[in-house]
Amino acid sequence: MKKLCDRVYLGPDYNYYTGDICIEDDVILSVIPKEKSEPKQALLPPFVDVHIHGSYGIDCMNASDSDLVMLAKRLRENGVGGFLPTAVASDRDSILKLAESVGKCKDKSVLGIHIEGPFLSGEYKGIMDERYILPCDNTLFDDVKSYAKDKVIRFTVAPESEGSEGFCKYVCKNGGYVSMGHSGADNEQCRALSKRGANSYTHLFNAMAPLHHRLGGILSEALSDELYCELIADGVHVNKEALNIAYKCKKEKLVLISDAFEGAGEEKGTYSFCGKTIYVLNGKATDINGRLAASVGELKKNVLNMASICGFETAVKFASENPARVIGKFEKIGSIEEGKLLFV
Repeated sequence: MKKLCDRVYLGPDYNYYTGDICIEDDVILSVIPKEKSEPKQALLPPFVDVHIHGSYGIDCMNASDSDLVMLAKRLRENGVGGFLPTAVASDRDSILKLAESVGKCKDKSVLGIHIEGPFLSGEYKGIMDERYILPCDNTLFDDVKSYAKDKVIRFTVAPESEGSEGFCKYVCKNGGYVSMGHSGADNEQCRALSKRGANSYTHLFNAMAPLHHRLGGILSEALSDELYCELIADGVHVNKEALNIAYKCKKEKLVLISDAFEGAGEEKGTYSFCGKTIYVLNGKATDINGRLAASVGELKKNVLNMASICGFETAVKFASENPARVIGKFEKIGSIEEGKLLFV
């Protein structure tokens, strides 16, 4: 058992305290606050990254369970205590291979799997491989569940995809989660999925139809409804003015993600992602045509960027409590409280 005595930490009310924290097997046994404190070298709750394709030379689509353990270790060194290895639109066998690795992985930080495709819009596929943009299929959820076992299963779905309403209802009824994204859906299509259990939007502003003042659409719905919105606050995918709009519209319903891929954490290099050659240079990952791919930043950098908009403590909430709530794991991780994960 570890005992942290007189340690400054950020409490679940987002005030700073000095107190004693007892931890065993990375789980908090007790937290005894003594007094409020100044935020000097404070212990923060572990971040939760619900959208990450890889980092530090590890590609989730090719990862074994031992690779995921290595990735988890590196992420914990940078403040991320829980994550969902994220699949791209690909063939079923490749998606199920990742689901199998997730199901086998015993590392506490591997909370589940996020499948970003294949049920997306061809028009807003982004960097995804168009060959694998398909109608919704309940059997993919069933197959993923059989491999991922008791881990979280989360799908990104375009509301206009064929069969999306039935798929969303089926996934959510059977313990999974649906986020809306890679989409040019109208407001009614988004509301239909929301009514069937979808609880978030995937990387707000990116790979979705832009706002038109007479047509509305997915972006207007995302900014005005009560669901959570993922946000890549890396300074590349979304600029500061758009971050400010997102915060003013969504208030407490933002979820910071890295959307990182294999090349994250490297200054430069050439990688394969979504079947394309991706070049990392000057803090960006792009294909040969300059189209943005995934991010090369770490989640902690996104927190600092967002802090300039909303304040540091709120930005921490967007990277810890909120993502944990989106995937139904706030009882396990996302704040410094008894019974939750904490890696020190």
